[in-house]
Amino acid sequence: MSELRVLGSVDLRDDRGLTAGEVLAQPKRLALLAYLSLARPRGFQRTDPLLALFWPELDSLHARAALRQSVYFLRRHLGSESLISRGRGEELAGMWHAWAAGDRAAAAAAITDEVVDALVVHGPADRCREHITRYAAAGVTTPVLALLPSAGGPPPAEQIRALAPLNR
Repeated sequence: MSELRVLGSVDLRDDRGLTAGEVLAQPKRLALLAYLSLARPRGFQRTDPLLALFWPELDSLHARAALRQSVYFLRRHLGSESLISRGRGEELAGMWHAWAAGDRAAAAAAITDEVVDALVVHGPADRCREHITRYAAAGVTTPVLALLPSAGGPPPAEQIRALAPLNR
């Protein structure tokens, strides 16, 4: 577990007791870590207030990207469990543990069909449109689609035309 001291000199140590200099050299990311560590009520924090506090000069799209990059940076330097999110933590815990152990086959096997169905848009065009519409309703503003070829499936141009009603 990392240790953060904010009274007196700011100090941050990783779980081995070594100074986390990479984080200390990033004032905004260090401030984000301190805020999340000290926030009340404890636990999960809403994204929008974080964006307004730490990136008021950026539009929503760029502020969210900055937050994602900061969280990635902090997890990379302090460990993946240093910051938790509501995401699919419990559903993907087995996958993450296997991945960390280097067992890619077990990691792939740990991903359930329910998680794939919730995260991956696949199937006939009408079902894909419904899924993307749910993403948009949940706040996704720029869905990025990667069309995957399938044996006997329509060519990519036809797939794109079939999904075109999303723009109406």
